[in-house]
Amino acid sequence: VIFPVAQKDTATAANGYYVVISNACGTTLTSSTNALVVASAHNLFWVGDGNSNYWDVAISTNWATSSGAAATTVFNFGDNVVFDDNSPYTTVTLNNGFLSPTTLTINGSVNTYVLGGSGGLAGPGSIVMNSTASATLSALNTETGGIVISNGILNFGRANYLGYGPITLAGGELASPNIGAVTVTNQINVNGLNSAIGVNSSGGQNLTLTSPLNGISGSLTFINNTTRASTPLTILTFPTFTFNLPVDISAGPLGGTMILAAENTSGVQTWNGVISDVGQFEVNGTGGTTLLNNASNTFSGGVQLVT
Repeated sequence: VIFPVAQKDTATAANGYYVVISNACGTTLTSSTNALVVASAHNLFWVGDGNSNYWDVAISTNWATSSGAAATTVFNFGDNVVFDDNSPYTTVTLNNGFLSPTTLTINGSVNTYVLGGSGGLAGPGSIVMNSTASATLSALNTETGGIVISNGILNFGRANYLGYGPITLAGGELASPNIGAVTVTNQINVNGLNSAIGVNSSGGQNLTLTSPLNGISGSLTFINNTTRASTPLTILTFPTFTFNLPVDISAGPLGGTMILAAENTSGVQTWNGVISDVGQFEVNGTGGTTLLNNASNTFSGGVQLVT
């Protein structure tokens, strides 16, 4: 596997690529030498076929070269892909383990896409959630380019569906699944108003964030999305960070509450913005320090010291 492919990997048939295959008996077979041409990336729009709806490489003609057009082309490594409101097929089956779009963009306001299957996303690409609806990542993701959520809600089925890059909240919501405790290691950057982190765990399971929160601009809401009046925790374990933006610790739609838990055993977690709503702060008393620096804080859940 040559991955990711760049222009430097271009080769002619005379000096190109071959494989040597051997078996347990020591017999070998050498293939012919093959050229490799690296083409420019295309901008593709998801159409689907209403049957398998496979996203694979150079096989299924489930893509169009303009939004709303008929499906006429296939996906190749490095293409830019868009999922918008012009396809009736919103369940997409990833059928290759090395799908590597340069960018994956979700647009629109109606379609609620689910990207799942036995395949996965890989490479240096990035995801942009720009739909005012919702979308769900439900397949393995090892991309390093990060995720930007500027609108709507981006659900993730497992933490390893988020890739390895930073997650930027630019006005949308990152929503954890109802699967029990979840640990997210990605750095979280906030640079938009009404940005949110949601916890969806009817049994009160926790969401743990192990990297620092980075507040650039806007505001951040921690919201309880559970289907019952439970009290999950969003646990922050990174030892030292300073968050300067307003924070809302929300009750959620069913009247439960949310606990923002500072479980740093060393260092100082500093909150300089106004903290509001009915949520609670929980502070680990075994070594770390939590500083609530704004005299205008109005959150009503109180502060609980836990050892």
